[in-house]
Amino acid sequence: MRTFGRVLAFILGVGTIIAGTYCLFTPETTTLALAYVIGVVMIVDAIIKFISWFSLKEEFGGDAILLFSAVISLILGVLLVVDGFAQWMLDMIIVYATGAWVIVSGILRIVRSFKVKELKGGKAVKAMAKNWWVMLVFGITLVALGIFMLLNPITVMVAVGILVALAIIFVGANLLTFALV
Repeated sequence: MRTFGRVLAFILGVGTIIAGTYCLFTPETTTLALAYVIGVVMIVDAIIKFISWFSLKEEFGGDAILLFSAVISLILGVLLVVDGFAQWMLDMIIVYATGAWVIVSGILRIVRSFKVKELKGGKAVKAMAKNWWVMLVFGITLVALGIFMLLNPITVMVAVGILVALAIIFVGANLLTFALV
């Protein structure tokens, strides 16, 4: 069994690295596939919830919230799997939410930099207060980057696709490491 597990991990590792490499060279497609994958995960979640609801029904008389959650997951999951427009909408939400998050993070960093400037305390605190402007520059940079992201959603899609591809490659490398150790 130990050998079987290693062989399986090796095969899965190689396959995952190949898939990640493919995703790396097609980052737009990778990002566009995220909504489809989320839809499939929602359908699996709904199935698990339905099974849980049926098994709990006899003991507890059924849980309406669990059943409602299962129905909603199933409806949204099927919608994401079969409707290209729904997939596109979710992809755009991901892209624009990421840009908005970067802007908010930058604004918060700017506000915090002025609070750091006023800190009083020990040696470490004084050093941080002395270099408050570094945090300010990072905050301004984040706001500018967030605005760029909102104005260039295709660039963000490519970046998200590349990050997903790299994550897949790292998972494959981890599986190979497990198989070869």
